[in-house]
Amino acid sequence: MTPAAEHPEPAPAAPSPVRRRRRWWALYLGAGLATAALHWRIAHLTAPETATVLGLYGLGFVFYLAALPAARRLATGRSAVALVFCFLVAGFCLGAYLRAPVPLRSEVDRYRWDGQVAEAGFNPYSVTPLDPELAEVRRNFQGEILHPERRGLYAPLAELGFYLMARAGTDSLFAYRALFSVMALLAGLAFLPLARAAGVAPTRLTVFLWHPLLILETAGHAHLEAAAILFLLVGLSLLMSRHQLTPMGTLGLATLLRPYPIALFPLYLRRIPLYRIVVFFLVLFLGTLPFAAAWRDLAAGLADFVSHARFNPGPYLLAEAFFRFLGRPEWTRAAIALTGLGIAFRLYLTDDGTNASILRRAFYLSLLPLLLGPVVAPWYLLWLIPFLALVGTGNPYRIAVLYLTGSAILGYLAPAGHEAPAWVPWVEYGPVAVLAGLGFWLRRRRRREVPDQSPEDPVPGTT
Repeated sequence: MTPAAEHPEPAPAAPSPVRRRRRWWALYLGAGLATAALHWRIAHLTAPETATVLGLYGLGFVFYLAALPAARRLATGRSAVALVFCFLVAGFCLGAYLRAPVPLRSEVDRYRWDGQVAEAGFNPYSVTPLDPELAEVRRNFQGEILHPERRGLYAPLAELGFYLMARAGTDSLFAYRALFSVMALLAGLAFLPLARAAGVAPTRLTVFLWHPLLILETAGHAHLEAAAILFLLVGLSLLMSRHQLTPMGTLGLATLLRPYPIALFPLYLRRIPLYRIVVFFLVLFLGTLPFAAAWRDLAAGLADFVSHARFNPGPYLLAEAFFRFLGRPEWTRAAIALTGLGIAFRLYLTDDGTNASILRRAFYLSLLPLLLGPVVAPWYLLWLIPFLALVGTGNPYRIAVLYLTGSAILGYLAPAGHEAPAWVPWVEYGPVAVLAGLGFWLRRRRRREVPDQSPEDPVPGTT
C-alpha cells in the first residue's frame, strides 16, 4: 500500500453559507450594474438601428437571466438591501431613456395626436386623422400618426389622459416617458404587498422591474402598459386581502386604460358577491362619460382594429392555416374567441379560492389574449411579467413564458404595416411550444411520483 493510499487527501470542504451568499451578492450586483450600463448604451445610440438595438437587448436579457437565481437566493437576510438596489437599478435604467431618441417604433405620437384632437374640441372617437375638419390640427402636429384611417384606438381613460397632457402642454415624449416610468416604479411598490399576501419572496421583484422589455417599452417607447399594470396589481393585492369593492374599481380603471385586464374578470367573479360586481360596470360607465357624444362609436376604432389587424401572431397562425384549409378562413377569429372563453370558464370552475390559485389563474388568463390573439406587439407582453414573477418556481410553463417575453422583441423585425420574415415566428414561438410541452411532461411525472403535492404552489420563503 502506498503512502498516498494510507493517508488519502481529505475531500475539499464545501463553501460556507457566508461565502456562498457573498457569491450570490456579487452576481446580483454585477448583473444589476451590467443591466444599467447596457440600457445607458441603448439610450445613447445616436442613430438607433433595429439590428443594433435587438443585439444589445439580447445581451441585456442574458444579464437579466443571470440576476434571477441570485435574487431568489437573497430572499432571506438583508432582502431589504436587495430591494433597494433593485429599485435603484430600475430607476436608473428608466431615467436613462428620458432624453434619448426612440430606439425602435412607438405609439406615443398617436397618443399625442389624440390628445391634441381632443384639446382642439373634437371627439377622438368621432373623427379619423384623415378627416378634413382636422386639417388645422394636422398642420400644427409634429410627428407620425399611427393608423391614420382609424378613430379612437385607445380606451376612454387613456384618451382622457392624452387630453389632459395636451391641455397642460406636457404632451411631449419626455413627459410621457417620465409619467409611465414613475408608474412602472409604483407598480413595483404595488408588487410587494401582493408578493407578501401570496407568500412569494419580495426579491422576486427583480423578475419584474429588471426585465429589459419592461424598461425598453416603458421608458424607451413610452407605451402606457405600466399604468394599466399598476391598477391591476393594486386590485389583485386588495382582492387577495379579501377586500370586495375597491378591487372591482381598480379592475375597472385598468380596463379603461387597456382592455386586456378584463381577461382576469373570472378571478373577481369567484370571490366577490354578484351585487358588488356592479362597481366594475359603474366605473366603466363613469369613465366613458367624457366621450358620451360618441357612445355609438366608442368601440368602433378598437373593434375595427381587432377585426382586421394582424401582427406577429403565434398559435393564431396555426388556426388560420387550418380554417384556410377548410375553405373558411373567416371562422378563425370566432373559433379562437370561443377557445379562449372555454379555457377561461374552465379556470373559473377549477379555482379553489386560495391566494396561490389567484396567481396561477392570473398567469394563465393573462396568456390567453396573447397566445390566441391576431396581434401580439412586443409591449403587449409587459402584463405577463409581474405574473411571471409571482407564480411558483414549479409552474410548468414559467420557463416557456420567460422565453416568450425575451423573444417577443423580434416582432420589431417586421417593417411597419408588413409581415415579419418567415423565420421569426419559428424562433419566437417554436421554443415556447417545446418548453411548454417539456414542462407539462415534467409536471405529470412529478404528480405520479408525489400525487399529493402541487408543484405549482409557491412555498413561502422558497420562491
